[in-house]
Amino acid sequence: MKIDKKYKLEKIVSKDKTREHISNVCIDKKHDAQARAIATDGRMLASVPVDIEDCDDFRDEKILPAKVFTEARKVGGKRVEQSTIQMNGAILIGSGETFPYPEDTRPYPNWRQIMPDWKDAEYGEITLDAKMLFELAQAVGCDQNRATIRLRLQGGGNGKTIDPLHPVEIRNGMARGVLMPVRP
Repeated sequence: MKIDKKYKLEKIVSKDKTREHISNVCIDKKHDAQARAIATDGRMLASVPVDIEDCDDFRDEKILPAKVFTEARKVGGKRVEQSTIQMNGAILIGSGETFPYPEDTRPYPNWRQIMPDWKDAEYGEITLDAKMLFELAQAVGCDQNRATIRLRLQGGGNGKTIDPLHPVEIRNGMARGVLMPVRP
């Protein structure tokens, strides 16, 4: 399997020992032509594309330890854009290091039930600098990295969308901050 090194799924897997089945990453190709790697901690979920290779022993789904992604990204340094992870009798990364499959046999959550289906929905989009959003939330004293965000809508009736040119407001009680959108 190949996965772009920009994806860091291990950042959002569960750290809770009682939820070991979601402390791993699921590789899924059950219903889609494009295989996906999925990570969740129960509050947030990420789904990214991966390429399954002919040498992989893969049918519908495999569960891999999150550590595999961290270690595979180190192989080849920054000059290599993709990590290679072979999924056969054991998990093998480019450095030759092998990892066992997780022993937890509980099924991975049905991530498709959680992921919104936007094909028939009206929506608006806005692009923000995530680092600046985090720093602004800290500046207005958001505790535990939580912030209330307000987005201005435009349009009338049922066709309202997010105004992509209006700043986003972050609120924490009486403290407020704004962040300007950036070009996608």
